[in-house]
Amino acid sequence: MREGLLRLQEKHAWIGDVRGMGLLQAIELVEDRQTKAPAAAFTNRLMEAARDQRLLIGKGGMFGNVIRLSPPMNISRDDVDEFIRRSTRPGERCLMPPRTNAVRILDNLGIRTSFGNMRWIRTTSRRKRSRQRSGFRRSRCSRPGRSRRPHGRPAGRNSGNTELDFKALAHATGDRRTEMVPLKEVQPLTGYIRGGVTALACKKDYPVWIDETAELFDVISVSAGMRGLQIVLAPGDYIRAVNASVAGIAKDKPVSG
Repeated sequence: MREGLLRLQEKHAWIGDVRGMGLLQAIELVEDRQTKAPAAAFTNRLMEAARDQRLLIGKGGMFGNVIRLSPPMNISRDDVDEFIRRSTRPGERCLMPPRTNAVRILDNLGIRTSFGNMRWIRTTSRRKRSRQRSGFRRSRCSRPGRSRRPHGRPAGRNSGNTELDFKALAHATGDRRTEMVPLKEVQPLTGYIRGGVTALACKKDYPVWIDETAELFDVISVSAGMRGLQIVLAPGDYIRAVNASVAGIAKDKPVSG
């Protein structure tokens, strides 16, 4: 089995490492072999695709990007060869990004994009570390802020190292005040779950404001509408796709300690 897995590693760049002892083997999936950025979202898609091939595999690792293999002791050589043969198909199938509604909108507009993975973790410190491991610069990771105003709900977007300035957003929208929508209302309003919210393909065409610093970058990354998958595109293309208004709506986060 180990020899077969090593052959797969030589063939596929998304296999960063193969390790283990005996029949207990692990395959680490990465975005890039040089940086070793964990491919967590790719791992999830690979498991689903493997199930379609009647392959039941597990996963583990700190970033959820390690495939664990533990076949029965009485597995035959023919079974191992069949497993290696079938293992190629799910990986090739998963190389194509998921066709989310957000991706379809950009495709229909003829906007060129690329994709990246990001491990979704609730705690701020781990999220910061996962961005660094995924290869994204924290300042170019766009964060959605779904805020509430008296007669509508504008969507504000700011970079990952800032936070929404609600007074500035209210000034930009012409309202007396704006505030953050409660988490329990996010999915009913947008159709997206926490960690996968995007201004693209929401339930309604909400007015969108994006912080002016976005235009300082060649590309920015925004959610593709599912946890762990990011769309990388030019800020001008994103502004056009969501018909966003540009304004200074962000402020630096206070330094703790």
